Amino acid sequence: MGSGSADTLDQEPTGENEAGVEEVLADFVRKTDLIGVRFLRINGEVLEEDLRDVSNLNMRVVPTVRLRPGGTFDCRYDLTAQVLDSDNETLANLEVSLVASFVCDDADGTPTKTVELFIEQVGYFVVFPYVREALQSVTSRLALGSITLGLLQQGESSPMTATFTAGLGTLRSR
Repeated sequence: MGSGSADTLDQEPTGENEAGVEEVLADFVRKTDLIGVRFLRINGEVLEEDLRDVSNLNMRVVPTVRLRPGGTFDCRYDLTAQVLDSDNETLANLEVSLVASFVCDDADGTPTKTVELFIEQVGYFVVFPYVREALQSVTSRLALGSITLGLLQQGESSPMTATFTAGLGTLRSR
């Protein structure tokens, strides 16, 4: 489980097989509601002034959870990414950290494994539009062009594709 709380749960889902585990997760999702999403960090740094064409994005997401009193819990997602050129040299470093807060009618009696599955299979889909927008905004403001993350696939912590649109270049006013 993640960090930030001594309120961890020791039980495992009651399902004997994968279908049983999925049913426990589905029941948990039915009892859970999103109550907020907030950014903790949006950071971008271009490593050199002479930019080359962007050709790849290397991204890593680390989720953690903090259980809170009253059936609420926070899912934190820390994303780090490197924007790479065609030689796989790092052009820029990006960081996005955000927290999605949820409330569950029965969170205090929920097994740890169920909450972990929720973070991996549901939470990513909740925060992913926020991550997509933050990365697109930061890369555009850093004149790296616009990076649009592809669709997130179930069971994956990052998209399979990213589309790069070239930056506008230098604009001169007279």
